[in-house]
Amino acid sequence: MLHLWKTSERGVRYATVFMCGTTQQTMLIHSAFSPISECFRETFRFSMKTMLQVFMKKIAILQSNYIPWKGYFDMIAAVDEFIFYDEMQYTTHDWRNRNKIKTQKGLTWISIPVNSKGHLTNKLRIVDAEISNSTWANTHWSLLKQVYGKTPGFKLYKDLFGALYEECATETYLCNVNYKFIRAINDILGIKTKLSFSHNSTSKL
Repeated sequence: MLHLWKTSERGVRYATVFMCGTTQQTMLIHSAFSPISECFRETFRFSMKTMLQVFMKKIAILQSNYIPWKGYFDMIAAVDEFIFYDEMQYTTHDWRNRNKIKTQKGLTWISIPVNSKGHLTNKLRIVDAEISNSTWANTHWSLLKQVYGKTPGFKLYKDLFGALYEECATETYLCNVNYKFIRAINDILGIKTKLSFSHNSTSKL
């Protein structure tokens, strides 16, 4: 928070308050020659406290992942708004489009196929990463049912995730798939944080 003091031609002094990208101008002294009353001081303190409560917003920004780890959701829950940094360059062999599951044969990768040809020269953004094969959803869901079908809690969320995979099978872009899974898990965990995309933001981050 930054205060810049200035005095008008009539001797009225102002405080310009810059806070979280918002400028608020508050008249501090109605006359340069009159003392500040205690009542006015208290009013000003209350106004500043209220402004802080309104404008102090916690925001986190991070690339989206395919079914992220627990700490990812801890971060979402700790802020008022979570922004998917989908304007970053898409990276292969990363967590953007894949994850690991535990099987009888050990840890196994499950990946969403992405058409990333030429991304090193073209600098493909995450928001532009297109899914190259729609069969991935059925493959992943079939494997998850096979591996985790008898585990506690699977029946509770079976219909939810079954429908989610079916819906995501028609998605063209990876970022939308990641968003839908993260949103669904937020609902399960009771996380009410606002989710948004950096490419839709009207402000420069």
